[in-house]
Amino acid sequence: MNSVQKMSISQLAKRYGRDRQTIRELVKNLPFSPGPHGAHLYDADLARAAIQTVASNREGIISEKLRQLKAQNALLEIELAKERGDYIHREEVYSVLENIFLAIRSKIVGSHLSESEQDAILLDLAGLKDAEF
Repeated sequence: MNSVQKMSISQLAKRYGRDRQTIRELVKNLPFSPGPHGAHLYDADLARAAIQTVASNREGIISEKLRQLKAQNALLEIELAKERGDYIHREEVYSVLENIFLAIRSKIVGSHLSESEQDAILLDLAGLKDAEF
């Protein structure tokens, strides 16, 4: 014979370490049986599922909120760096570097180095394109 354990709001609050008002809110849509002194008695398994589901959802919401705050913080740090002049757009850096490499290439091609020496140096420079800094 399966007996269903019934628990009051006070018992559930004690078991799950929550205040009675929070437990009452979490189980308000669950069926209950009348208990002594007007207490509502809830199926312990259904109450546990309701309490844990809401707790899990809240943890997910808190985690998502934390992720959003970190992203906002990162954006604010970038904006602050821009205002201070500490931030340079990647495109600007690439453009300057490209102009430097073009000038170097012109000097190498116009030098008195042999064609094989020029090719070796230009290959080395081309290899820098894929280097990680």
